[in-house]
Amino acid sequence: MTDRPQRRSHLNPGTNELNAGTIEGGLAGIEWRPIPASELGDGQQMEWVWHGWLARGVVTLLIGIWKGGKTTLLAHILKGFSRGGDIAGSIQKSKCLVISEEFQRLWVRRRDEIGFDNNVHFVFRPFKTNPSMDAWIQSLQKLAELVRAEHYDVVVVDTWQSISPCSDENDAAKTMAALKPLQYISEAGAAVLLVHHPRKGESDYAQASRGSGALTGFVDIIAEFRPFAPQNARDTRRKLRSYSRFEETPKEVVVAWNKNEGYHNAGTVEETCREDRFQTIHTIMGSSDIRLTAEQIHKSWPKGTVQPGLRTVRDDLTVGADLGQWGRSGKGNKGDPYTFGSGNTPP
Repeated sequence: MTDRPQRRSHLNPGTNELNAGTIEGGLAGIEWRPIPASELGDGQQMEWVWHGWLARGVVTLLIGIWKGGKTTLLAHILKGFSRGGDIAGSIQKSKCLVISEEFQRLWVRRRDEIGFDNNVHFVFRPFKTNPSMDAWIQSLQKLAELVRAEHYDVVVVDTWQSISPCSDENDAAKTMAALKPLQYISEAGAAVLLVHHPRKGESDYAQASRGSGALTGFVDIIAEFRPFAPQNARDTRRKLRSYSRFEETPKEVVVAWNKNEGYHNAGTVEETCREDRFQTIHTIMGSSDIRLTAEQIHKSWPKGTVQPGLRTVRDDLTVGADLGQWGRSGKGNKGDPYTFGSGNTPP
């Protein structure tokens, strides 16, 4: 029996690194350093700077419609990095670098109106034209050095398409080539937030991102920022829906905006929808002592709004009565059904 020929090794003897002669030169950045399973680490918890949404070493994609409040949300997150806060998850005081496509005066206005401090730094429009791939890689390598030297916790790119070297965002190979060098920043220890525009027209969940699906496949967390009530242009509430590698990320939450508080938590989608239905039920009941059955309230639901099913209305009426939102009479049987009215409502 002949000996099986030995496979030729490209590893330097006594090292874990490939022979330099087998690695493509220049900016390829090829690394082959096998790590035994026992040396992968101790499974420490994620270092969240915005719990569930932004963590060190993780790339997050935030997608929102044009002029839909996305940059205002970002500004309030920056405020959280300055002072701590809670917008759909706790925000830790962090040092942040924002690479912005907007001109400086807009951020001066947001700084003065919303209030974030000097732990938030800005770079405005670093590329006057789309960079070449070599220039892009060199820039991100320098940015990674800056992350380490200045101890940035977060790097925000607002927006991704304004800085990307990709000449065709619908080309998966070109998109992936543009995305991979972001690992220089994430591996330097920063959380990376890419702010991005959606595709035109309506889209299903998880398909809102403009361009190639390589973008949504590359990132670790997708956050879709959508109107809560798109039929009502005056409604300032927004849904944050996620697709994430991490169980800490909420599936779907609602945030609301007002002039005094900015963006703040409005609860889960279920809680927010029930609150809206409660308001509608109060309107139907009015201020009189007239008692209505669940069927009568269901039939009186305002036209032009989303009408819940009768079972949902019954459940809401029961919960609202238990909470003291309205009064309840009757025994709940066929001969004496439950009726509900605004009477006996606590002030």
